[in-house]
Amino acid sequence: MADDSDAELRLAPTAGGNSAPALPADARPMRRVVATFVFLALFYPIVAFGMRGIFGAGGAIAVGGVTSAAIVVLGAPGLVLFLRNGWLKWWHFALGGGMIGLLCTLPFAVGGGTLVAALAPAFLALGTVNGVLFWVLAVWRNGALAPAPNAPRTLP
Repeated sequence: MADDSDAELRLAPTAGGNSAPALPADARPMRRVVATFVFLALFYPIVAFGMRGIFGAGGAIAVGGVTSAAIVVLGAPGLVLFLRNGWLKWWHFALGGGMIGLLCTLPFAVGGGTLVAALAPAFLALGTVNGVLFWVLAVWRNGALAPAPNAPRTLP
C-alpha cells in the first residue's frame, strides 16, 4: 500500500517563471471563494478608515471590526449552510447577507435601541449588497460550487 507522504510533489509554473506546488484541479475554483472572503473582509475596514472624518476614528474601527468579524464568523458558516442545502441563487445570498447585516447591529445595542434602529437600514442594505457581491465574485459560474446531488431543495 502506497503512503501519500512519499508521493512526488507536482510543481506548476507561476507568472514569475518560478514553480509552485500544483493544487488539485478541484481545489483551484475554490480560490475565488477564499479570495472573495479576504477581499470583502478587508474592503469595509479600509473604506471605514478612509471615511473616518465622517465616523471618527472610533466609529471607523467599530464599523470595520464588526463587518470583518461578521464576514469571517457568520459568512463562512453561512456559505457552508447554503452549499449543503443547494441555496446558490443570487437572491439566497442577498437574503443571507441582509440577515448578517442586521445581526451586525447587535453589538451596537450597548448604545441603546435608538442607535440600533438608526443603523439597521444601512446595515441591512450593506449586508444585502455584500451578499450579492459575494455571489457575483465567488459563486456565479463557479463549477466547484454546484449543488450536491443529494442536497434538499427547500427554497425555489
